[in-house]
Amino acid sequence: MKIWPPLGDLLPHEMPMILLDEVVDCNGDHMTCQVTPRSGMPFVEAGGVHPVVAIEYMAQCIGAWVGLRAQERGEPIRLGFLLGCREMQLHRRWLPLGTRLTVQSKRAWGDDDLGSFECQVDDEQGCVATALLSVARAHADGSLPG
Repeated sequence: MKIWPPLGDLLPHEMPMILLDEVVDCNGDHMTCQVTPRSGMPFVEAGGVHPVVAIEYMAQCIGAWVGLRAQERGEPIRLGFLLGCREMQLHRRWLPLGTRLTVQSKRAWGDDDLGSFECQVDDEQGCVATALLSVARAHADGSLPG
C-alpha cells in the first residue's frame, strides 16, 4: 500500500481550512481522498454538514491532485481558484457527523494550470453529490492564467 503525502504538503491551506483527512489513491488523472466530518471542523453545525460543502471537498481533492503533481516535479504549491461549478447534484439533505465520505476527482480536460474535473462524493449508502468543476492555478506571482 502506497503512503501518500499529508494534505498540508499538497494544498496551500493551513488548518483548520484543510477540510479533507487524507489522500487514499492517485492514478493518472484520478484522485481519491476521504473525510469524516467531526465536531469543531469548519462548516459543521447542528451535528452535521450541509451537502453543499461537498463542493469544497471536491475542490480540495482537485487541489491535492495538482499539488501532488507539482511536488513530483519539485515545484512549489500554488494557490488554486474555483472558477465555476456545473451540473451539481446533491443527493442528501444532511451529512451527519461521523459519516465517512470518499471524494473523487477526475480530470476531464485541461492541464495543471486550467482545467475541468468530474467530481463525486460518496458515503456508505452511495452518491452524496456530483459536479463538474472548472479550476485554475495561479502563476507564481499570484496572477491567474490567461
